[in-house]
Amino acid sequence: MKKPFMYARTDNGVYTIAYPVGKHWMYVSTGKKNKSDANTFYDEWKRNKGYEVVNKKIIFSEFMNVYYDIVKRDVGTKALKNCITKVKYFLDFLDDKPLNEYSTVEIDKFLSRLIDKKRSPYTVDGYRRQLSTIFNSAVKWKYITSNPVKATRAIVLPEPEIKSFTHEQFNKLIQEIDIYNTNGLENKYKTSQWKQYYKDLFTFAVLSGLRFNELKFLKTYHVSIDKKLISVFSDSYHKTKDKESRKEEMHPALAPICKRYSNREFMFISFESKMINPDRITKQLKKFNKLAGNPPYLNFESFRKTFGVWLLEGGSSLEFVSSQLGHASIETTQKWYAKLITKEFKGEINKINYPFK
Repeated sequence: MKKPFMYARTDNGVYTIAYPVGKHWMYVSTGKKNKSDANTFYDEWKRNKGYEVVNKKIIFSEFMNVYYDIVKRDVGTKALKNCITKVKYFLDFLDDKPLNEYSTVEIDKFLSRLIDKKRSPYTVDGYRRQLSTIFNSAVKWKYITSNPVKATRAIVLPEPEIKSFTHEQFNKLIQEIDIYNTNGLENKYKTSQWKQYYKDLFTFAVLSGLRFNELKFLKTYHVSIDKKLISVFSDSYHKTKDKESRKEEMHPALAPICKRYSNREFMFISFESKMINPDRITKQLKKFNKLAGNPPYLNFESFRKTFGVWLLEGGSSLEFVSSQLGHASIETTQKWYAKLITKEFKGEINKINYPFK
């Protein structure tokens, strides 16, 4: 008996479902180019049509080939290599077996082994979060029904250190881009546009607090100069970290940048009309920071941290900072920024009239 199947069309990349009706084949478009979203649509379609949807039996290493193929468009080469390294170490400790056979106890033992080997809490937590992401994807794509990492013991982390730019460091960074010698670059980059692009990208990042992927998928019509609003959408094309869309207030200094790129679909698409590459941006930022004499630990994520720090230094409330950064809860904001809040004491404590008469 012939069964339905799904494939990506060669002309537009949209996943399409083919299913038999008598001696003929019928076709239904999922309207999705992202494979994971198309699979979700496909499973729901099969349920509505009465087809049985069962968990797919697949061993961990085979699933990782599927995982790498899907996520590689959203992460840089370095992040992908880090993931591969973590997975290899995980499989060295636990045998390669079907996804649904991994237990919470086994994964807890693996994390404990990392701690016994004197790995830092941040490193161990990185392994835990990476594995959780992998198993969450397996749940989402219907390979397993639950994530065994979810119930593992949380790793106790030291108080996080905020690695942010000072005003002087950021100004120095922008100045170094201005005076950077572009003679070694290819002809198409030997213009002031190349420098302007990096200045605009870094300025937009530090004055909006957007995550890298939020900037990557930011479209020009997502920004309203008149209303001074930036809309960050979580949809089938790009999902935010907390899976929620949001609106945030736009700094007036970003208006000229928005106007400069108003003729594009994506705000910061590269000169080759490709999505911005995290490895290339990281390499350039590292180079400019070195020329500026800035600390080597300052990276693209530091722009986001700097945004929160500068807001608080300017007197913004923790609630406003949390909203602008798109944190899932105020507790996340407090974890990072509460120590920066300075209170102005005005003698309010004296309103307790003690000792009582």
